[in-house]
Amino acid sequence: MTSNSRSRRAAPSAQPRLLWLAIVLTTAAAAYLLPEGGWRYPAVFLLLWVLPGLAWHRREPAGNLVSALGLGMLLTTLLTLLLALLPGPLPQAALLAGATLLALLAALIPHAPTETITLERHWPVVAALAVVLLLAAFLRVTLLGYKEFQGDEGIVLQRAAAILLGDDAQLFRHQKGPVEILIPLATWRLNGLLHETTARLPFTFAGLLAIPALIVTARRWLPLSAALVAGLFLAVNGFATAFSRIVQYQSFVLLWGVLSLYHADVYRQKRNPGDLVLAAAFLAGGLLAHYDAVLFAPAVVWLLLPSLARPEQRSRGAWGAALLTGLLIAGSFYLPYALSPAFSGTSRYLLQERIGGTLWSWSGGRVWQMATLYNDTYSVVVLLLLAVAGIWQLRRQPALLLVFAIPFLFYTVVVVDPRTHIYTLGPGVALLAAAGFIAVWRAQKWLGAATLGLLAVISTVYLILLFIDSTPERQRTWETNAPRLYGTTWDEPPQYGLFGFPHQAGWRLAAGLVDAFP
Repeated sequence: MTSNSRSRRAAPSAQPRLLWLAIVLTTAAAAYLLPEGGWRYPAVFLLLWVLPGLAWHRREPAGNLVSALGLGMLLTTLLTLLLALLPGPLPQAALLAGATLLALLAALIPHAPTETITLERHWPVVAALAVVLLLAAFLRVTLLGYKEFQGDEGIVLQRAAAILLGDDAQLFRHQKGPVEILIPLATWRLNGLLHETTARLPFTFAGLLAIPALIVTARRWLPLSAALVAGLFLAVNGFATAFSRIVQYQSFVLLWGVLSLYHADVYRQKRNPGDLVLAAAFLAGGLLAHYDAVLFAPAVVWLLLPSLARPEQRSRGAWGAALLTGLLIAGSFYLPYALSPAFSGTSRYLLQERIGGTLWSWSGGRVWQMATLYNDTYSVVVLLLLAVAGIWQLRRQPALLLVFAIPFLFYTVVVVDPRTHIYTLGPGVALLAAAGFIAVWRAQKWLGAATLGLLAVISTVYLILLFIDSTPERQRTWETNAPRLYGTTWDEPPQYGLFGFPHQAGWRLAAGLVDAFP
């Protein structure tokens, strides 16, 4: 073979790498040179939350785009955490350079060709997936910036602002994982300005990614049609919708928790060390978002136990790498946190005020009230009935049962004040209910189709009335403006744990008056 022929063969692989290099550098330049706010924000969003994931996608099979995007968001978050732990204000140049390097990994690190998955021949699947994602996007993005920063959002952004000014202790005073601070912190540092929409979009993106993540995870145990139904159930889940519309950690717990489950099962089947490392990385990342992520751990461990129990299937190198990865990610925050003065106060708060200082506290009534506020009562009842049928269908899949049973038992019989933390039931309910739906469909197709159609319509209308329609703001005027035809077993919403609902308290007007009279 001549050198000319070798160069001709090499050209096609070099061109995409050069194109990617140009895209990343152009985006980074725009994120630095464009005026603050305005057109700078799309470049900042792409550089921080999209391009690093697409870079890793080039090293993953084509079907793992969701996993690659989730990994990219995790890497950017870890970069921001390491910079935030340094003394002094968060360095803009280091954040910009680090995010650019993360996005250049695809061009800098050689990778072998990977298999591709084509869906063009399965247009009904593509159409169904598109409908689910478009419905989810409509519920999560429409009027995203209407609601003023409220409650926990304000606390998160106050702490991010303090870190920008050089307060090194803010992450440790937060009584939660640092992710919900780090996400807007990175965006704010590069964009220069932050408002309701720009602060929330990364959380919305994570909430949307959680849906295809659940679909590809469900597909490992369920038929493709059932996996798509599970995605639909999460798309119209009230908690998943509400928390995709605010600056809080829940969307990242769901995304990284589900991806940990996915990679654990892939490792169980294929014994690829990379999947074991990713399972550990995503579970540790979820813990950085909130302690709630530990509720995914029993299912992940169950999937991995067979490879530990059989010496011939155990790879010390893979397990060592996974353990080290998980410890480095979780320890990057929790080790210095445990050594800080704030740790003892957080421990007392969690054990005494939230858990109640006992191992038994029946909170079923509170769980039911919260579940039937964020979701309509009809859909909750139908999903629970389908989930019961799904338990029988999946009785030989303990991991999926654990995804539902662990958070259900923890927040009904252990935690005295669960509030909205029952959002962790969402993936488990969706998986079990999808399995139950398939059983109904096989018995009576017309009944299955009618059930799914009515549930989707009733849930969507309810979520529009609660989270999108702001005339009136129903959560604040429930006594007179509760959604008609949607009955409840209670008269007034709970006093605490109200997030994502339309809320205007006049702060924008006040800011305008301040600007008008300098």
